[in-house]
Amino acid sequence: MTAAGVLQRLVRAAVLSVAVQKTPSDAETVTASPTRVVPAGSRPPVAGTNLSMPEESSSRTWQNMRVELVTCHLEVPEGPPGGESPWVGGTVGAYLLLYPAASLWLPAYVFDVGICSPAVDEASATLEVGVFCELPGTLGGNSDAPTYVVRLRAATAPAPSERPRQHLPAHPVAAVATLSSSPSLPQARTLQALFDWEKQLYTTKAALSGLSARYVLAVRELVDTEAAYVRDLHTMVRAFIQPLRDAAKVGILPHLPSQFIADTFSNTEVLLQINASLLQELRRRLQGWRAYSWRSTEPAARMPPVLALDDIGRVFQSKAFLFHLYSEYCLNFVERSEYLERCLREDAALRDFVARCEASDMCRGERLGSFFIKPVQRLTRYGLLLKQIMVECGGRACYPTLCEAERRLCEIVELANRRQEAAEQSRALADLAAACGFDARILRNGRRVVRAEHLEYAEEAGGAKARQSRRGQLVLFNDALALLRPTSSIHGNGAAGDKAPSYAVAWLAPLSRLHVQELRNRRSFRVCRCLFLSGESTKAWLDAFEAAAERYQDMRVENGGQASPATHNALEFEEARAGLRRRRALHGVESSSEWGTDDETLETTTGSSELSDAVAGV
Repeated sequence: MTAAGVLQRLVRAAVLSVAVQKTPSDAETVTASPTRVVPAGSRPPVAGTNLSMPEESSSRTWQNMRVELVTCHLEVPEGPPGGESPWVGGTVGAYLLLYPAASLWLPAYVFDVGICSPAVDEASATLEVGVFCELPGTLGGNSDAPTYVVRLRAATAPAPSERPRQHLPAHPVAAVATLSSSPSLPQARTLQALFDWEKQLYTTKAALSGLSARYVLAVRELVDTEAAYVRDLHTMVRAFIQPLRDAAKVGILPHLPSQFIADTFSNTEVLLQINASLLQELRRRLQGWRAYSWRSTEPAARMPPVLALDDIGRVFQSKAFLFHLYSEYCLNFVERSEYLERCLREDAALRDFVARCEASDMCRGERLGSFFIKPVQRLTRYGLLLKQIMVECGGRACYPTLCEAERRLCEIVELANRRQEAAEQSRALADLAAACGFDARILRNGRRVVRAEHLEYAEEAGGAKARQSRRGQLVLFNDALALLRPTSSIHGNGAAGDKAPSYAVAWLAPLSRLHVQELRNRRSFRVCRCLFLSGESTKAWLDAFEAAAERYQDMRVENGGQASPATHNALEFEEARAGLRRRRALHGVESSSEWGTDDETLETTTGSSELSDAVAGV
């Protein structure tokens, strides 16, 4: 008959530089202190040898210590006594032991891994392990600040004369990894070693609480990436927005427009407040996750019935309505980026000031453009991170809340994408109207540019086919087709202050009155008595005509014969009109109040009556 037993395993060991500090607290009497264990033999935890943490732990002094991560596994035979059967059991304890250099058998500190929360600080190259000891009368996971903070970093190598003659004995189970701070060891290798320690602590804690290690690591990735993103938002505010605002006030940048910060950075400061609050809630859930070992001073009966780690979905549900503010940042992102580049190109003082801001230590070698796009990237990544947590949670009770949070975030991303696409279409319409001499006929409520291309074309007049090859821009909208004739260069005049338009509207016909015919050579097509030499793009044009006509007809059926409802895309339409007014003011052209209606069937320039007759007869 084989008896049950507890198997102790040394998971990881290294010689590190350690500093143990007790955080200040209003309550000085802490009964549930980290357990100090006097080991014996192979150094397993011995029951009944609890010693309180010494008072000198409050001082933050660095010293080289041997750090060990030890786990205890309960194994019992499965099956009838005396029979051959496999062993079953699980992890019942996990401890972080710190051995001073003077004593290799008596650990100075023993911390329960189940009440620890590790995190790597890349700036200082340290691993901070917060020990969350519970106060009397509190349930697990309610304290926000750790009772003790253990900081681990690369061990400082002593001078040759100070090095001990006898090295630390190697453990028979696991090799001892010694870290050195000598210049021969790259900084990246030191950080990777600390990240490996952090991952191992989380994995051990997951096994202690019966969770999947992949699930815990997925949650940790969400919190870590959120912390890095909040740090980037802090950098945008402290390294760029605040210096630019102060420089404009004191006169360092006298030519900086008064609305430059609002027009460039949008609501970045508001997003910082939202994500800082979200990060605080996520960290509270991760730190509130307790998995007490069998040698812990906290009884197992007081453990919370629901792990704080499973509350991530509810946190996102409570913050989901605030993520709609990301739509404001993403709405005019392209236009704001172009505005920033133009200001940096034209203002040398602003360009030099931004370059000095980018050279600060807070930017970590990154440029303003890389920080500028991170809110857009972060919004799209939330859904992917939550999906990964849903996959790894293994059907836990938190799965429905995670699904609902992921659905809401996907809806917000889809709405932001639609608004961004509509804003880009509105800007395209405004640019096209400005290129046509600020012709307001280009703008219509709900109009979108489907396809535009410069093509060779020839007009047919009367009975004879008098072809005179010209080059123009054929623009297919979702409700009409327009031919634009160049009045200067096909790419514009190039001079920013030139008032001459680049195009003139030859004709504009609704889709309901068009008849498109492909010619035999399949490299051209006829529409509105014009032959267009489209070459290899003929098939693409015909497919675009067919798809636009189907959507146009479906829209008219849905809206009772109208091309678009009265309130369809009214916001984007007003944005396009506002963009056109801005361009009129820039070029010095007087504003016009002539805005066409959806009932017009054909608009032609003066002197094109034969084209009007041709379209009327189609």
